[in-house]
Amino acid sequence: MEYIGGIICLNEDYPSWEYVRYSKLRETMSEVYREMYGELPKICTVHIGLECGILSEKLPNVDMVSFGPDIENVHTTDERISISSVERCWRYLLQVLKKLK
Repeated sequence: MEYIGGIICLNEDYPSWEYVRYSKLRETMSEVYREMYGELPKICTVHIGLECGILSEKLPNVDMVSFGPDIENVHTTDERISISSVERCWRYLLQVLKKLK
């Protein structure tokens, strides 16, 4: 970068959100997903900034997961969200909350 006169500036706005081997919430959510859709959910790690990193830093013993609707072209003028996936997430969240109660 120096060769062409540029500058590198790294900002780490989001702390990491470490994988927790045992998560009662993740197990419950997997069970609800299986009940609703007849298959296990895809559980994966991603390399993106998530608010969960900030929250887990402040609340280290809180069990949390991240899930959401299908979004395309995030942070661009072409950003789009799938309305049907928003509806699916809402119905799923309601079932998870019923199971947790």
